[in-house]
Amino acid sequence: MEMTLCLSQSQSLEISGGSTDSCLPLVDAWLNESSDHWNALAFVARRKDMNRYRSVCDFLLAEIVTEERAACLRFYDGRGAPLREIRNARTIAVYEARILVFLEVCHAAHCQERALSWPKARQIVAELVAA
Repeated sequence: MEMTLCLSQSQSLEISGGSTDSCLPLVDAWLNESSDHWNALAFVARRKDMNRYRSVCDFLLAEIVTEERAACLRFYDGRGAPLREIRNARTIAVYEARILVFLEVCHAAHCQERALSWPKARQIVAELVAA
């Protein structure tokens, strides 16, 4: 059962599609694992504009791995290829690991009922990745 992230009563995003189209299977699985995972992501992303993305994975890639945002938007404009065609499997695996760490940080904060801003979550991930 694939879930969608509701942005408003009339709009929702599928997990995969767009530029990332199923090349982040562990992120797909993590999001499908629990509605609590969705709630954690929705809580931290509440001030982010997901409307410009075609999928949750595209949103996560562009907003966490910010160096890939331009490539994602070029794909949307028909001027670029999807992620799996422009990056090798190792690079995609590194991106997926970064996204999963970010999601786990969000989930932990959500479970502890602490407020966690998007910038703070990104900062924590950067510190963990650098360590």
